[in-house]
Amino acid sequence: MNGFNYNYNSSSIQNQNFCAESAEEYVSNPINTYMLLKRTGLHWRMARDIVFNETAEREFGNIGKAIEMLPTSQDLQVGWASLGRKITRLYVGTSSSTPRPVVT
Repeated sequence: MNGFNYNYNSSSIQNQNFCAESAEEYVSNPINTYMLLKRTGLHWRMARDIVFNETAEREFGNIGKAIEMLPTSQDLQVGWASLGRKITRLYVGTSSSTPRPVVT
C-alpha cells in the first residue's frame, strides 16, 4: 500500500465528525459503513497486537473466575427469605399503623 492512501485515510479520520446521534444512524449511510470497514481493515494490523495479548487473555480468565463467585438465584432467594423473616420478627405484635420494633 502506498503512503498517499494511508495519509489520506488518516487525515479523513481526523476530520470526520463521529458525533452522529446514534451508531445505527451512522452505519445506515452506506458511505459511512464502507469507510468504517476500510479504516478497520487498514488499522487492524496495529490494533490486533493490542487487543490479543497475554494480559488481555489473563484478564478474561480473571473475569470468568469472578463470575463463578457471584451468587446464584437460589442464594438470592434464600437471602431475601431470611431478610423477610428477620423483619417479621422485629415487628411482631404491633397493632398500630406505625410498626414498632420488638426489643428482645
